This record gives sequence, C-alpha cells and structure tokens, in this order.
Amino acid sequence: MRHSHMCVVVAVAIAALAGCGDSGDIDADTAVARAPVVVPQTPRAGSPDCPSDGQWKHCALFERLTRAGLAPRKLDDTTHVEFLPVPGIRYGVGRTATLTAFYFADSVAAIAATAGIDTVTVRPNASAVAPWTGTPVFIRSANLIAVFESDNARQIERIQLAITAGTP
Repeated sequence: MRHSHMCVVVAVAIAALAGCGDSGDIDADTAVARAPVVVPQTPRAGSPDCPSDGQWKHCALFERLTRAGLAPRKLDDTTHVEFLPVPGIRYGVGRTATLTAFYFADSVAAIAATAGIDTVTVRPNASAVAPWTGTPVFIRSANLIAVFESDNARQIERIQLAITAGTP
C-alpha cells in the first residue's frame, strides 16, 4: 500500500509539472524548465549571515524597511559621492523615491565622514555640486548615513522612523 501511495504522489507531482493539460509525457528537461523559480532571499537580521551586532548592514536595513511596510527593492547600481569615503547602495522605495545607504565601519567613522556636511542640503557647502536628483533628506543612525530622496512627507517620516527606531 505504501508503494502505491508513493506512486500516486509522484504521478500528481508530474501532472502538476506537466500543466495537467499536456500529453502526459514529461521528460527531465521539461520538468526542470517548468519548476518554480526560487529567488534568493536577503539574510534576516540576527541570522548567522546577518548578525545582530548593533551595526547597520544591507540585510538589517532591508529587513527593517520591509517590516515598516515600505517594500524596498535593491537597485543594481551603487553611488559614489566625492565627499563620502564609502560607496552608497541604492534602494527604490515606492514608485519614484530613492534611498541611498552608506555603511561605515562604525559610528565614529560615520560621524567623522559627515562632520563637514550640511545636513539640510546633504553636501559639504553651498557651492558644491549636489549629487542628488531630488530633494535629499539626511538620516544618521549608528554606522549608517542614509539619504532619502522623496517629496512625500509621509514617506519621509516613515523612512526616518524605521531607520532611527533603534539599533539594527
């Protein structure tokens, strides 16, 4: 009885992969081609791949923004801003907003790197060329410097609260 039950399970799985309306013949290549695509997940904060050590890193920020209901998506490009020594990782938020995160080794390095930056314009001085395409909002938390570009006041507040709500 066990063997026949196993055959039924295998037959059901093959039928599901075959789309139930096909001829019923399925080969290994077809089964692989029709198998669901598994998208790699960002490690969760607190996991071995993303330890909760009080320092911001991509996985911790991504999880925090996701839990805040902001549905971030990591963009493929990084940003280099001449007055910051580390590259920024860009995230899309909503339809048009962009969050650029600069991860420093520690909070001392983040504070030192931004000591000469005007936090309203997010540039070293009024004559410097602004690297931002929209209106920038400066956010600092521990070793993270984030610049959020959005004209939506509610979205700005949600991002600020998600990032500054405590250590990652």
